[in-house]
Amino acid sequence: NVRGGGGGGGGGAAGSASAGAWRGSSPQRPRLLQRLTGHTAYVSAVAWSPDSDRLLVATGASVWLWDALEGTVTAKFTRGRDEVLAVAWLPDGRRFVSGGLDSEVAMWDVDDNYLFSWETERVDDLVVPASGQHVVALCHEGRIVVLDLDLTRERDNCWAVTESGAASAVALSASGRYLVVNMQMAGELHVWDLHSGDMVQTLVGHTQSRYVLHATVGGARERFVACGSEDCKVYLWHRATGRLLATLPGHAGVVNAVAWSPTHVGVLASASDDGTVRIWVAGADADADTDAEMDAAASPGDAMAARAEAGAGAGASASAADGESSEGEGESDGSLDEGLLVD
Repeated sequence: NVRGGGGGGGGGAAGSASAGAWRGSSPQRPRLLQRLTGHTAYVSAVAWSPDSDRLLVATGASVWLWDALEGTVTAKFTRGRDEVLAVAWLPDGRRFVSGGLDSEVAMWDVDDNYLFSWETERVDDLVVPASGQHVVALCHEGRIVVLDLDLTRERDNCWAVTESGAASAVALSASGRYLVVNMQMAGELHVWDLHSGDMVQTLVGHTQSRYVLHATVGGARERFVACGSEDCKVYLWHRATGRLLATLPGHAGVVNAVAWSPTHVGVLASASDDGTVRIWVAGADADADTDAEMDAAASPGDAMAARAEAGAGAGASASAADGESSEGEGESDGSLDEGLLVD
């Protein structure tokens, strides 16, 4: 599976020299919008621009900039001969960062090309928060480096920590405060507060040993962490308490990545080796004021968990790949309703 992401980067291994852009022509079945070919090496990372009109594609030692609508290459960026493994846009849509085997994080301008770089170690993943204040680089052997993007300050102004084991992916909350590090061999997620520089929670329960899985931080007030699992389920925790709130069955393969909707706090998407993307909704009334429900909840478990534990049950199951539906997939451990998000 190819590293992918929007303004915040992505993760995962790759094995193809082409990239595809898909558009949902109906709620059930997407259609192929463009097939981007011509790369001379495999594609290791992709990232949508903030306006969704352009796509960064890391291929070999280069980064290609594609016009996603026209299917044309508008620029190519190369620095050295080492492979690029990660790319991420800055919120201004003009600059981006890249990293890989050359042990540096490079900043680029889509018009002026290379700007400057920070020396690091091998870079496996990159994420940039919506604030654009810093970039988080996951480096070799679990070293995490937070680089300051404020060019009025010293370029070396950064914070770094080394995890105790092999880290395979990172996820950053929209505010840029909470970082989730996926510890592949330990089967744990570590939650870091970048304001204090402390690891504040360890999340366990999911299954991971062989594959790179991508977690997400979000929901109402960024109180939730979700992650896929090798047992074909999605796991949902409360970020502050570390409590496992729900286990979501339904996929027929490893769940590689999950993502919270940036505009609907109770909506989560999951992607699996079974070839499907599922959209999950927190409760039967997905349009409810989730912030108000969270404030009204009597415990830190929040309204999402309360509704799940009260037996919200499983709703109609919608697959973005095949449109299949099923009933009664909920589990007694508190599955959220699964439904279709229609804007």
